Amino acid sequence: MPPKPPLRIPRAPIKAPPPPKAAPKPAAPKPKAFPQAAPRFAPKATPRASPPPPPRQPPPQWYKGMLTPRVLRQSASFGFFFFCAGLFVRDNFVCKDTVNGSSMAPTLSPYAHETGAKDSIIIRRDVRWSPKGIQRGDVVTFWKPHRPEEISIKRVVAVEGDIVYPWRGYALDPEIVNGERVGGGWDGLGTKDVDAVGGDVVEVGKVTVPKGHVWVEGDNWRHSFDSLDFGPVSLGLVDGKAVGVWREWWRIRGVEDGRDTRRREKSRVVQRRENLPVYGGLGV
Repeated sequence: MPPKPPLRIPRAPIKAPPPPKAAPKPAAPKPKAFPQAAPRFAPKATPRASPPPPPRQPPPQWYKGMLTPRVLRQSASFGFFFFCAGLFVRDNFVCKDTVNGSSMAPTLSPYAHETGAKDSIIIRRDVRWSPKGIQRGDVVTFWKPHRPEEISIKRVVAVEGDIVYPWRGYALDPEIVNGERVGGGWDGLGTKDVDAVGGDVVEVGKVTVPKGHVWVEGDNWRHSFDSLDFGPVSLGLVDGKAVGVWREWWRIRGVEDGRDTRRREKSRVVQRRENLPVYGGLGV
């Protein structure tokens, strides 16, 4: 048997070594980075899923505990009490009223006919039982003798016992003075005395203010209807005395005397000699 040929193992071809690689080029330096400013408005965060809101509660019914019968009775009682107290103060102590017309100009409402501006006055009603009473120069409100449903405002010129010589009016009319008049002496005119010498004629132009009366006249003598026309006013008709003028809402000033003393047409007053007290109020 012939011998086997030797086993030959194939060899891989010998590869040539690769050429040497070129050295890498140095990298260019990176530019220096400047710090970036923070964004003006931060991006909104993605909303997360929130739980559903709780159910809305009904508003508290606070009135249920207040509108009880007891509370209603107490509220009605307090309201009635304050209402009555306000009426009592207004009718007996102090109140506010408005002056209409220009009979008291320039003291009160001096521009009533020009611009229609009216003054508001503060009236004291306790003057009727005040110890000082009503004196000369006071500005009073009274119920008109010829129109009992209306109230007028005038200045007191003379009090009881004073003698007034009016410059116009009923006292200067001989037919009224010596004619048929209502007795009682309420008009202040003299009375006839047939038993005296010359007593059958009453002096014209002289008025004696009777007891419990005052003589009132308006400061605007050109446009005033006062005691020169209807005689003395009983103190029982006096409603109060003006003590303040409310012309500006932030200030209350006193009642001044704006009469012009230089005018000729004015009544002359002779005050009583004896120091008699000045009465005020009802029952005088």
